[in-house]
Amino acid sequence: MKKFYLATILVLHFCTEIEAKMFDSGIAVFTGYRNDGLSWKTGFEGASAFETKESWSGVQIAELGGRLETCVWERWYLRAEGDYGWIVGGSKSFDLDYAGVEGDEWLRASSRGQVYDISGATGYLARFFGGQFEVMPLLGFSYSVQHFTDRDYKDSIHLLNLFEDVNSESTYQWMGPWAGLSFAYLFKGFEFAFEYQGHLSFFRGGVQDNLFDADKEWMKKSNAFGNEFLLKLIFPEWRRWFFGLEGGYLFYYGSDGKSKIGGQEGKLERISWNSGSILVSATRKF
Repeated sequence: MKKFYLATILVLHFCTEIEAKMFDSGIAVFTGYRNDGLSWKTGFEGASAFETKESWSGVQIAELGGRLETCVWERWYLRAEGDYGWIVGGSKSFDLDYAGVEGDEWLRASSRGQVYDISGATGYLARFFGGQFEVMPLLGFSYSVQHFTDRDYKDSIHLLNLFEDVNSESTYQWMGPWAGLSFAYLFKGFEFAFEYQGHLSFFRGGVQDNLFDADKEWMKKSNAFGNEFLLKLIFPEWRRWFFGLEGGYLFYYGSDGKSKIGGQEGKLERISWNSGSILVSATRKF
């Protein structure tokens, strides 16, 4: 991967136009709507073998963030970005299966909480056709967190709600490097951009709940792989301001990890996270 990345930079260096104008530095703010989904499945063996599945769906998030980007020595691109989001809606489902016992204990709860993301990237900017078309290989690092507060549990199996006093706090972290490629096309002041990122991530999660009449903590660890796609439409300049629309989608997946509850160890069979967003942005160039 490293050799391929370096070879790509050398090819772009000798094939692009030296006279391309300096990339403007900029500070951007963005806000919008994001929708997440997350699920995991674990299995524990032994005399009290059981399997659990948890998922969060329709997680609606109001997001606010900022971005700083610049280009040094005319070609080397640097970017730092962060965002924070408020979970304003969503639901959680929980399924617990015991070995040798028929039937499920199905629970559903409403979710609130927070999310935040931090990322940095560097790349080599290459321009073609008088600066009208841009290509940029990228290397970066990202860190993402989801924190769920789940309340109002409802029992969908029994006539009586046996779990109305259950509450839980969950925190999930995704951290690791990524490599990607960015393309941009400039036409009559408009900019159309596409970016792909391939992530190698380390997942870690923790759950604190009182489901079994006593506080219990679940820990989960796994390696995960992710794909992220970004689209941007930037409108023509207005007094050094650039306004735009941004859309993104990502999907992470991991398996064969570890899970632990109290002193009992089990297997994290799978973990997945998907997220889609629509944002509006304002960038000040200087």
